[in-house]
Amino acid sequence: MLCQLHGPAAGLDAGRCLGAVRVSSLPEPLQEDDHIIQRGYAVGDGGHWRFFSALGPAMTFRRAAPLAEEWAGHGTYEAALDLQFCLLHREDELVLLIGSRRPPRHATTDPVNQSSVPDR
Repeated sequence: MLCQLHGPAAGLDAGRCLGAVRVSSLPEPLQEDDHIIQRGYAVGDGGHWRFFSALGPAMTFRRAAPLAEEWAGHGTYEAALDLQFCLLHREDELVLLIGSRRPPRHATTDPVNQSSVPDR
């Protein structure tokens, strides 16, 4: 249960979205009936994190976000969405796991999804 794994340590309340947690290594992708892990990228802006399943949209958001007046960005990092059904709360719980690795500044290949990404 994600609430027991991440909730107390991160000071997060139980419920559907538990928040964003920094991790030293990301889990491998997983697809089961009650547990899904999707790899991608997280972009931080002013204390909020946004998840993108591919590098192209993440980098586009990252490049456009500084144009907003309230931008206080953290950058782009490899990440994973961890979605698991909680038997205790009887609902899906979601945690954004933020890794320590950043994609190359001018990446042309998405290392997580192995697809080409235009460098613009």
